[in-house]
Amino acid sequence: MNEEFKIEKGIPMPTNRGPVSRYPLKDMEIGDSFFVIGKDHAARNIRGVLQRHRPKRFSVRMQDGGIRVWRIE
Repeated sequence: MNEEFKIEKGIPMPTNRGPVSRYPLKDMEIGDSFFVIGKDHAARNIRGVLQRHRPKRFSVRMQDGGIRVWRIE
């Protein structure tokens, strides 16, 4: 018998709402932008996130102290 894990019955499984993005991509209209503080890590992270929001298109540019993301389509 495995004593490391306790088997429990009758606990409802939560509904899966998918990953929650920390970026406001779903709410953006064409021409909107937002700023992310930091450069290297933030730029790599946001580019991966943007690929999952197609067919919407975004543009990312480095600015002082971080990056800015625009919705372009």
